[in-house]
Amino acid sequence: RQAREALALAGGDMNVVVRDRSGQQLLNTSVPFGTRLPVEPSEQLDKVFASATASVSNMFESAGRRRPTVSVDVPVMVKGQVAYVLSVGVRPDYFADMLTPRSVPAGARASIFDGASVIFARNISPDRYIGRRVTDPLYYATLRAPEGIVESVSQEGTEQRTFYSRSRLGGWGVAIGVPNALLNQVLVEQLAVLLFGVTLLFAVGLWLAWQIGGRLASSVQ
Repeated sequence: RQAREALALAGGDMNVVVRDRSGQQLLNTSVPFGTRLPVEPSEQLDKVFASATASVSNMFESAGRRRPTVSVDVPVMVKGQVAYVLSVGVRPDYFADMLTPRSVPAGARASIFDGASVIFARNISPDRYIGRRVTDPLYYATLRAPEGIVESVSQEGTEQRTFYSRSRLGGWGVAIGVPNALLNQVLVEQLAVLLFGVTLLFAVGLWLAWQIGGRLASSVQ
């Protein structure tokens, strides 16, 4: 109940999952209490158990509802050891307010992509393109440098110039592609604002996870 209340305060389409070292889910706020929960091992889970540090995953499909999800994972420490990993699951709708016409220039295509360059949120036709890797020109540009400008083509096949930047937080990034006629300094500033927004929203997720995880650890001890 406390986990659901904390998530309600944060807003967005989020849920909490607690797993042990085997990947067995012990709590999942997205399903009714008493539901039989799956075993869900992953490299991300192993990473948090091994490092005892928080981490942000790449996109995956949630085990229960099969929806695009990213998890903000924190270790739950009991007597100095990692006993569980608590994950706050975030859906693409969490970023929807950042990709409205108020934030993105008319005619521009804005995307938020994960550390593997897979699109997690998009302002145009999100249902069609979420889960796809960014186009090749943008993908290879991100391998060469964490931020920059590249002549590229949109998912729809439109030639454009794309401004992109990756955060240090899990390698997540944002990209805005626009026709040359729309290019101006304001666009560069909007890219910076979008990247800051992505980092801030993940920071909120981390804060929530630490708060709920701390309560869980206290109740166990």
